[in-house]
Amino acid sequence: MMHAKLWLSVFRHEWRHLLREKSLWLVGLVLPGLCVFGAYNGLRWTTFQQTASAAFQKSADERLTAYREAVAALEQKQAPDREFDARRPLIAGMFRVFQPAVLPPAPLATFAIGDRDLRPCAFRITMREAAVQPDPANPLHAATGWFDIAFVVTFLLPLVVFAFGYDVLSGEREQGTLALVLAQPITPFVLLVTKLAARGVWLVGTMWGAGLVAFLLTERPSEAALLRLVLWMGLVAVYVWLWLAVVAVVAAGGWASATNAVALAVVWLVWGLLIPAAGAGVANGLAPGTSPIELVNARRSADRAFEANEKELTARYLAAQGVPTALPAKDFSLQALARLAAIEADLRPLREAEEQARRRRHQWRARLAWLSPTALMQSLLDGLSGADADRWLAFYDQVLAFQKTWREQFARRVLPNDLIRADEVPGWPRFTLHEPPLSALYLRLAPAGGLWLGLGGVLLWAARTWERGHSARQ
Repeated sequence: MMHAKLWLSVFRHEWRHLLREKSLWLVGLVLPGLCVFGAYNGLRWTTFQQTASAAFQKSADERLTAYREAVAALEQKQAPDREFDARRPLIAGMFRVFQPAVLPPAPLATFAIGDRDLRPCAFRITMREAAVQPDPANPLHAATGWFDIAFVVTFLLPLVVFAFGYDVLSGEREQGTLALVLAQPITPFVLLVTKLAARGVWLVGTMWGAGLVAFLLTERPSEAALLRLVLWMGLVAVYVWLWLAVVAVVAAGGWASATNAVALAVVWLVWGLLIPAAGAGVANGLAPGTSPIELVNARRSADRAFEANEKELTARYLAAQGVPTALPAKDFSLQALARLAAIEADLRPLREAEEQARRRRHQWRARLAWLSPTALMQSLLDGLSGADADRWLAFYDQVLAFQKTWREQFARRVLPNDLIRADEVPGWPRFTLHEPPLSALYLRLAPAGGLWLGLGGVLLWAARTWERGHSARQ
């Protein structure tokens, strides 16, 4: 009981001392300001994405409406079937209409932009392909990235922790007050932990307040968004705990304040920057991607190969569909289907290899992220905001599956020349996104939180052992 009272007394004294620090109040204003500015950038990008997606969807709907009216007009005129008749399935599915597939912003999207500005969030689905919808965003942002709350938490918050902890004991020693404090029945390690705890409470409270203000300014409160905000707050608290434990290890060495600052800077550079950069390089080296130029050249080669063997490849395609090869008349639709099938067959190995390499790179980056708290924190914050690669890959898989369904809807009607009717157009399938359950994110958050809590405990144990050894030597 006596030790608890003494600890609380030291904690209150340290808290009053911190409140008198001008630099504390300065950072207390700057840090929330950076968070609000980051949320503003996140809101700008999210609003841009929503506006562009809405315009894309409107364009698709208008095109579909115009196509239906054109088909209805042909039916009223009882126009004869022609080679490029809009009612022909291939003309409709490849040239006249398309289906949009859009990845909308997730709850808490304003807190992390992640790689959303680099990955396509909209696809134009036709019989031929699922083409990326062009993004009119400023290319400078793609090169430099956006400033968001995730950047503040991941990279700037550890620096603030170091700034308020590098001289936690050495400053007392250099001012000559440490011996006076230790005249009380308190050990240097308990004093160290108490002073760091006071700073940790202030930092976590500041970040929680900043996150709540940013949430109220930029998000629409919902059950899903509030749940993600609570998870975000818990993640921030555990993250601060880990970096405070690092400060404790360095401070327990008995070095000068300047030496502590240099040591912490080295830790941040190696653990927070160099290891993530090396991990990304290793992932790219283990699963190199296909050059876009290689894919373009392969497509051109496949197109030339079809033109050189057009009759043979067309007959082979028709035979595979159960159609007599002696089919008379040169039909554009049949030739186009045969060309599409031949080109896809030639490009399939290259595309499958690229897709496998993409997924292997993602797997390696996810594994190597566990070696660095900054890389892992960025990944987790992206996951909470729906800007992670897992969500995008799930979306992309659904796009490919729907594109196959969309193609088959028209392709099976090309050979019998089953003309499209105006009354069936509204009933065509539409792309619907099935979001991954939030429970999948729990499986990443829980191990990461447990790892950081356990690692912080180990670091505190190491700090206690080191401090006792240092005190014994003195």
